[in-house]
Amino acid sequence: GASWDVFRQFTNLQSLLMDDNYLSDNNGIPAVLGDCTSLKKIRLSYNLLGGELDGKVIQKLTKLTHLEIESNYLEGSIPSELGNMDRLIYLYLRRNALTFNLDFIKSGKLKSLFALWLDSNLITGTIPTQIGSLTELASLSMTNGTLTGTIPSELADIATLRRLWLYGNKLTGSIPTELASLTNLEVFEVQENNLDGSVPQGICDTIAGSVYTHKSLTADCTKVSCDGCCTHCG
Repeated sequence: GASWDVFRQFTNLQSLLMDDNYLSDNNGIPAVLGDCTSLKKIRLSYNLLGGELDGKVIQKLTKLTHLEIESNYLEGSIPSELGNMDRLIYLYLRRNALTFNLDFIKSGKLKSLFALWLDSNLITGTIPTQIGSLTELASLSMTNGTLTGTIPSELADIATLRRLWLYGNKLTGSIPTELASLTNLEVFEVQENNLDGSVPQGICDTIAGSVYTHKSLTADCTKVSCDGCCTHCG
C-alpha cells in the first residue's frame, strides 16, 4: 500500500526494526523494500503482513543477515531464492500460514545461518541430508508441522548445534547414533512423532552435563527408551 512508499527514499537503509505493530501488506515482504538493497536486517515479526513471499524481492536483498517475519499471516511457499542468501544469519518464519518443503536448504549456500525457526507452518516432506551443510547453525526449530521420514544423521555434521526442536511432526525411525557427537547440545526435543529405538547415550550425557538453565531432553518415553535420562516425557 501507499504507506510503504516512504521507504523508496531510504536507499542506504541498513536496518528495519518494526516488530509488534499493526503494519499490513498483501505482498509478503513489501515490494518497495526490494529497492532498499543496503538492508542487512529486516524485523517485521508480530504484524499483519499477508500474501506470499516474492522471490524477486528477496533476490535483491543480497546483504541481508536477519530476516525475522514470524507471527504474521504469510501464505504460500518459501521461494527458492531464499536458499541463495549466503549472508543470512537469522531466519525466523514461524507462526505464519506458509506451506512449504525444505528444498531451499538443498542449495548448500546457507552456511552462515545461526538460527532457523520455521515452527507452526505446514512443513511438508522430509528433512534433506543437506541440512548438514548449515555448519554454523546453533538453533534449529521445526515443530508442529507434517515432516515425514527419518532424522538425518547429517545433523551430526553441525558441531555448533545447541538447540534442536523437532516435536509435533510425523518423523519415523530411530534417533541416529551419530548425533551423540553433538557435544554442545542443550535442548533436544523430539516428542510427538513416531520414533522408536533409544536416545543415544552421548546425547544423554551431553545434556545432563549442560549448565544451561532451560536444558531439556524430551521424547515419547513409551516408544523411545531414555533409560532415565529424559528430562520430560512427551
